[in-house]
Amino acid sequence: MLIVALGLVEVDWTPARVVLVPLTVVCGTVIYGCLWVLTSSMAFCTTETQELASSVTYGGDSANRYPIDVLGHWLQRLMTFVVPLASVAYLPAAWILDKPMPFDLPRAAGWSGPVVATALMALTRAVWGTAIRHYRSTGS
Repeated sequence: MLIVALGLVEVDWTPARVVLVPLTVVCGTVIYGCLWVLTSSMAFCTTETQELASSVTYGGDSANRYPIDVLGHWLQRLMTFVVPLASVAYLPAAWILDKPMPFDLPRAAGWSGPVVATALMALTRAVWGTAIRHYRSTGS
C-alpha cells in the first residue's frame, strides 16, 4: 500500500524525504514491537491484561489508519504524547507532504520516529528486565 500511495502522491522528492520513508517503516516496526513487549510484560504481575494490551496494540493500529485530525482531541493527544503512535505514520507523512503538524509541533516532529523508537526500546528493555527478575513460577 505504501508503494502504491507513494506513486500516486505528488511530492518533491528531496534526499531527506527519500531517507524518511524507509526510516519511518523501520521505526514504526520497532515502536509497535516495543508496545507488544511492554503490554505483554504486564502479564508477569497482573492477570487478565489481554484487553489492555489489545486496546493499545490493535486499537492503536486501528486509530493509526486515519489522519489524526479526524480523531477526538483527547485521542489525538493520547496518540501523540502518551502512546506515541503518531510517530509511526502521521507525523512523518505530514512532514513529507508539507502539511501542518498537530498541536503546533515543530516541523522536526516529522522525524520523531527514531527518537520515539529509541526511547521505547530503552523503556521496554527496563520493563522486560524487571518483569523477568520478578517472575515467580506457578510451580506446575
